[in-house]
Amino acid sequence: MDVVLDEASVKAEIRTFIERYYAQDRDADSVKMSDLDSFTLIQLLLHIEDALDIVVLEELHNFRGGGFDEFSAFVVEVGTQKPVHTP
Repeated sequence: MDVVLDEASVKAEIRTFIERYYAQDRDADSVKMSDLDSFTLIQLLLHIEDALDIVVLEELHNFRGGGFDEFSAFVVEVGTQKPVHTP
């Protein structure tokens, strides 16, 4: 199965992660990027890497901040430049 790497797929994975991570505590729609501590942000990024079969963590230092929209665009930009994981 081919994975589509676009902002919509990244946003869908962010939503999936947020819904699971904050399942009992809060509504996923109320969570903002600034609510995530560094550990949770890394967990989110690892979730996205696994789900979309990309490598982005090594480039996280280049992310200049913003919300989930900017983060999604960053993931797509970096993810399309990096080779896909190989088994």
